[in-house]
Amino acid sequence: MTGMNSSIGILAALYHRKANGGEGQHVDVCLLDTVIASLSHWLQIYLVNGHTPPRRGTWGNGGMPAGVFRCADGELMLVVGNDGQFQRICAVLGEPELASDKRFIKKNDRVVHGKEIMAIFAGLFLKRPVAYWLEKLEKAGVPSGPINNFEQVFNDPHVQERGMRVKANHPFEPDLSLIRNALTF
Repeated sequence: MTGMNSSIGILAALYHRKANGGEGQHVDVCLLDTVIASLSHWLQIYLVNGHTPPRRGTWGNGGMPAGVFRCADGELMLVVGNDGQFQRICAVLGEPELASDKRFIKKNDRVVHGKEIMAIFAGLFLKRPVAYWLEKLEKAGVPSGPINNFEQVFNDPHVQERGMRVKANHPFEPDLSLIRNALTF
């Protein structure tokens, strides 16, 4: 992230130079600053009210339920961002009555009762494989995605089409696999 911020800073300085008659800029980017800024809304909560948000692991701060769920054959990440998505996911999970449970009707209610809804969902997701859930969740318009290992990443058709694995001829390894730069021109 620091490298990306450096690149953005350099580009902004070049633009500033061109727009301001050649006046240059000093670009200062620091690893520590980048890490602090990457905490975004979590630190903003602290700065606004002085309270350190509780650690939630992969739990989201805006949507609930949100986090990693173990399935029959792997894991997926899910973020239920609004009440409509919650109603749809309850139907997908085969538990439509959860959407009318007074503890879970509104997003704020689900945040208050986060441990309860996360435990319920954890049990439900275990019943089927990842691919089954992802197909149903996509059709229902609920944000989700697989938690892939590296083999799964490089076997993904989209990753293959994008050419993220490149081959290089190296003196010690004639068919060396490398990661392509994410930036292409």
